[in-house]
Order: sequence, then structure tokens, then C-alpha cells
Amino acid sequence: MKKLATTLIIIVLSICVITACQTNKIVDKDPVIQPVSVKTLQNEKTDKTLNYVGTIVADDLVKYSFKTGGKLQTINVQKGDKVIGGTVLVALDKSDLQLSVNAAKAQMDAAKAVYNKAVAGSSEEDKNNAKINLQKAENAYNYSKDNLARIEKLYNAGGVSQSEYEGAQLDVDIKKATLDQAQGLYNQAIKGARQEDIDAARAQYNQAKTNYEHKKKQYNETTLVSGISGYVAEILFEAGEIVGAGYPVVVVRSENQVVNVGLSQQDVNEVKVGDKTKVKIGEETVDGVVTMISEMPNSDTRTYDTEIALLEGKFRLGMVAEVKIIVGEFEGIWIPLDKIMFSGEDFVYIVNEDKIERRSITLLETRGSKVLVDGLAEGDRLVIANSGQVKPGDKVKVVSE
Repeated sequence: MKKLATTLIIIVLSICVITACQTNKIVDKDPVIQPVSVKTLQNEKTDKTLNYVGTIVADDLVKYSFKTGGKLQTINVQKGDKVIGGTVLVALDKSDLQLSVNAAKAQMDAAKAVYNKAVAGSSEEDKNNAKINLQKAENAYNYSKDNLARIEKLYNAGGVSQSEYEGAQLDVDIKKATLDQAQGLYNQAIKGARQEDIDAARAQYNQAKTNYEHKKKQYNETTLVSGISGYVAEILFEAGEIVGAGYPVVVVRSENQVVNVGLSQQDVNEVKVGDKTKVKIGEETVDGVVTMISEMPNSDTRTYDTEIALLEGKFRLGMVAEVKIIVGEFEGIWIPLDKIMFSGEDFVYIVNEDKIERRSITLLETRGSKVLVDGLAEGDRLVIANSGQVKPGDKVKVVSE
């Protein structure tokens, strides 16, 4: 029994000695130095943008119509044709209007001749003719008076009937009226036209001239000419059809294109005319600029209609565009999103004097795969590889920076 107790004591002492040796070996072992890759942080500037989706439309869409109706005679363009300012698009049949123009011009010329004559007065030939006519009228009147005196004597003697006597009296009255008219024409030829006659002639000429100019304007308006450079979007009539005044015949869209978006009430005060934009259509990205912001919200969407002019590229109307409106910039420390860890709070690992340090951060703004954070400073060395293999206080070796 005594021998068994001695044996147990020896075994226990042996175990203690072995355990103590192993403990000493662990304490004496050098700490493991983990390899890590770091990125030295710097302040970066990134555009502050507002993101919207819109559609491409023509900057200007012009509908051309005739002021005077008629039969459409010629169509000089086709849908999709490129046109420049001054291109003749379509024309009406002008034949009837040409007759109206010719008649109006003839009336104007006649009225002008009458007016010029009234202003200039009668010619010497007109004066001589008036004098000759007056002399003829005087001779005829004197002859009729002498004839009446002769017939009156015969009538009193019973030599002629009463009807013959009355006929001679009527002839005297007619010749007297003719003489008075000839005298008036002669006096007018000598003195010239009265001022009221000149004024009346001038008024008639001005009226005839206005009518001619109106007819000529109608004639010229039978041709529709493009006022802008662009493309023919629609032709709404065919040759030979009757076109009413004011009805659109041809639609032309300008070469310039814009994107229409609707700004929210929260964003509209951040955007101003002239702000630069990036516009992505399909796989292509082009520059743009804000050219118009509506003062009132759209009654249906309650957003503010905004136009963004495309500074380059040509796209099909109606295509969807992704718009980034640049309204400012963010400046600070940006880090990769996948380097942020979470344990009750957001944090990252940095290397400080070859040791791992845990640094709490606040996320401020996200742009794709990068995050603007608070809590880090320029010059900090962010662990970007093997961060999952280390913990605060670990000694590390930077193998890539």
C-alpha cells in the first residue's frame, strides 16, 4: 500500500513537470506577424450628383400651316429629310390667286393715274378740248333759243301745234343744261381739281394699293418655307388634297436634342440653369447642360419640368436617358465599401506603428463601390487585404502599399 502511494506521487510530480515545461515553451514562443496590404488614404473630390431618368425629345418642333386655304400642289420633301433654314417645303396651287393679284394691280394702277391727274391738273390738250366743248354747247343753246322764238311766233299765229311749241321749249332746257355742264368742266380744267377731289382720289388709290398688297401677300403665302435647320418629322397631307387655312401640313424638328426630366420638390432648389450633367443613353455617355427649369410644378406629376441640352451626339427621339446632374462636390476620405466591417458599429482596421488599430467610422455618402466616411484622416493606412485574419493589437508586416 505504501509502495502504491509512492508510485502515485511520482506520477503526479512527473505530470506537473511536463505541464510546466510546455507552459514555458508557449510563453517563450515569438508572436506571429501577419502580412497585410494597406492603402494610404488621401482627401479626394467627387462630384455631388442628382440622378434622374428622362426621355430624349427635339429642342424645337415647328408645325407649318398656310394662312390661306387651297389645293396642295407640290411637296418638295419627304419624312426624315434633313432641311436647312429657307428650304421650300410645300406649295399650293397659285393660278386663281395670280388672277386676283393681276386684277388688284390693274385697279391700283388706274386709281394711281386718277390721283396723279388730280394732283397735276389738266393738260393743255384737256383745256383746249374743254373750251371747244363749251363753245359747241353755247352755239347749240343759242340756236335752240332762236328756234324757240320763231316757233313761239308761229304758235301765237296758229301756225304750229302746242306740242311743237313745247318740244322747242324742252330743247332749250336741255341745251342750257349741257351748256352749264360744259362751263363747269371748262372752269375745272382751267382752275384744276378741288382739294376734296384730290383727297378722294388719294383715298381711292390707297385703298386699291392695300388690296393689291393683301392679294400679293396671300400669293406669297402659298409657299411654306422652313424657318429652322433640322429634320422633317411629319407630312400630314398629300398632293392634290384641299388644305384649310391654319391646318398643320409639315412638322419639322430641330437638330438640337434635349432630355426632359422632372425634378422633385426636394431637389429643384439645388439645380440651376447652366449646371453640367452627364447623360447616359445605352452604352454611350455624353455631356449636357441644364437649359430650363419650370417655375411651376407639373399638375399631374407635381415635379418641375426640366430640359437638359445634349452637347454632342445624335439619338433617336423617345430613347430613355440616365441623367446625373452635377450640383456640387464632396471632399474627404473615400474608401472601398467592401473594406468596412460591422460589429455594433461600422469600423475598419488601420496600421499604426506596425500594429492593427480598430477605427470606428461614420458613413456619409455612397457612390457606387466607394463610401465617404468620417473618422479617418489623410495619411491613415487602411488595411485592404487580410483584414479578416487580424485583430486589434496584432503586429503586422505591410507587404503591399
